[in-house]
Amino acid sequence: YTEVLLLNSELSSIIEHEFADIGVTARDVADVYDDPSRIGPVGVLLQDIVAGELDADRMDYLARDSVYAGVSYGHYDLERLLDTVTAVEDKDGILHLAVQDGGLYALEEFLLARYYMFLQVYLNERRRFYDRALMNVVRAVFADRGGNYPPPSEWKDFLTMDDVWLGSQLPGMIADGDIWAASLHDRRHWKSLSTLDVADSSSDAVRWARTETIVRDKFGPHVVISDDARAKTFQRTDPGPYITSSPEQDERPKILVVARDGKSSDLVERRSSMVEQLGARRIRVMRVFASPERFDEVLSEWQTEFAKNG
Repeated sequence: YTEVLLLNSELSSIIEHEFADIGVTARDVADVYDDPSRIGPVGVLLQDIVAGELDADRMDYLARDSVYAGVSYGHYDLERLLDTVTAVEDKDGILHLAVQDGGLYALEEFLLARYYMFLQVYLNERRRFYDRALMNVVRAVFADRGGNYPPPSEWKDFLTMDDVWLGSQLPGMIADGDIWAASLHDRRHWKSLSTLDVADSSSDAVRWARTETIVRDKFGPHVVISDDARAKTFQRTDPGPYITSSPEQDERPKILVVARDGKSSDLVERRSSMVEQLGARRIRVMRVFASPERFDEVLSEWQTEFAKNG
């Protein structure tokens, strides 16, 4: 959608009018996401800024989300980090986003803030239930499209399908008995009857999985649903320090730290043992939710089956 909207919507003419004096086109902006090598030596740097491990969006949403969620996990020293952000040039003349050595602690704080926000906010059980309910509503709304949004070629239709539009679909779905639409509309979440932190558990994992299958099969998807939430707050990017013009699948821009002499740089995970350990840390939280009307019944069955599988 990003490329289609930039090149075909009114954004295209706005970009080319506002930035005509410096020769920036809508195609250039699309290339930041699509193929930064087309832009030249500064392309990867621009991609780092808007879609990297240390991009502007992440710096913004951590602080903003922590405020609106009423938590302090997303706080970090933004001013110090911005003061030490710089650019380095590789052997091919390509520029990359980096952090000066003096900003290493602020960078560690930023990465830890993301880690804790994932654990405490983004993977919170209520948030995860409403994500599942919303996905089920979207699939139902777009059932005639296979449960998917319109393709990018139908971008004008896509732009009309905002949160207000989706909310307007809920009353009709509720009248037809859709439990997920009712949960969203009434803000009535299902409670989690059991949670498994895969990273911290060992022997209970198989026992938990067996119990989950038995209970889910017995009560059905309108009474019991499962959720498998995974996240990676930092992606280690060895072996090479630089992203190439043809990155490997799922490769993301890398965070570099510039040495005090300003003449050399290295991956942050090689400079910080804390970041190295963070990169190895898996976040995976599995939950089983039960409908409020039958929660006590399902919980009793769970406890019985879990004991049997011990």
